[in-house]
Amino acid sequence: MKRVLSIDGGGLRGIIPAMVIAELEKRSGKPAAQMFDLIAGTSTGGLLAAALSIGKPADDIVRMYKDNASRIFPYSFWRRWGNLFFDEKYPADGLETVLAEVFDGLKMSDAKTALLIPAFDIERQDSFFFKSHGEQDWYLRDVCRATSAAPTYFEPAIIKPVAGGDSRALIDGGVVFNNPAMCAYAEAKALWPDEEITLLSLGTGECVSPVWRESVKRGSAANWGGKLLNIMFSGGSRGVHYQARQLLGSKYKRLQPTLGAELASMDEWSGNHIPGLCLVGEVLSAEAPDI
Repeated sequence: MKRVLSIDGGGLRGIIPAMVIAELEKRSGKPAAQMFDLIAGTSTGGLLAAALSIGKPADDIVRMYKDNASRIFPYSFWRRWGNLFFDEKYPADGLETVLAEVFDGLKMSDAKTALLIPAFDIERQDSFFFKSHGEQDWYLRDVCRATSAAPTYFEPAIIKPVAGGDSRALIDGGVVFNNPAMCAYAEAKALWPDEEITLLSLGTGECVSPVWRESVKRGSAANWGGKLLNIMFSGGSRGVHYQARQLLGSKYKRLQPTLGAELASMDEWSGNHIPGLCLVGEVLSAEAPDI
């Protein structure tokens, strides 16, 4: 039997699955890289997956989020609100510095377990999958920069393989695979076609916000606004959940908390936001299955 872990995207809400994994590590006395044969993650889930794959304790990753949130998402009224039509929401410098500190020159090939991280190539208009077992090797800091390059939040990542060659212009894998559970399952079946697969899928929380029929009756772009993106992300994630549940049955477990509007933001770190996410993670950890 092969055990697979999949982690959704969601910015600072990555604290939630990080706390669940910390609980699993505490129970088993083993790092995640020894509990799972394949770890997949998108965006913040990709950062988590990469860090876990090289043996970093999940508790340390929770602290990383807490200590570096303001560096990754520096507050500036002009950057956050006044400049949205002319520039990305945040400069990438803080994120890149944190990634360099966390991964310190390590590569995909340094992973202690199979690792899968999706991104999207905007020039080739195609999904791209970073694999620890792939033909090309990549620096983990670059992989995480690419899968975390959420449109409007950060500029695209322009990166090259370790050995050099053509560069790629990549953005957040969440635009197509915010919930990478089925990507992880497909990869596991390709690696171990004759093995039974168990899959644990960890979400970063969802904020259920109904779209009332009268609000979009006229169907204009202005009326739909950000509603359409929320539908695409939430609907896509739930579609993946349906597929995995149908294929794997009892061999599949999904943990996805419902968040109040006060915790829905992916980049807010002030006030009680981070303590609130930690509380959600602590409560959700009680539902985690033994590995």
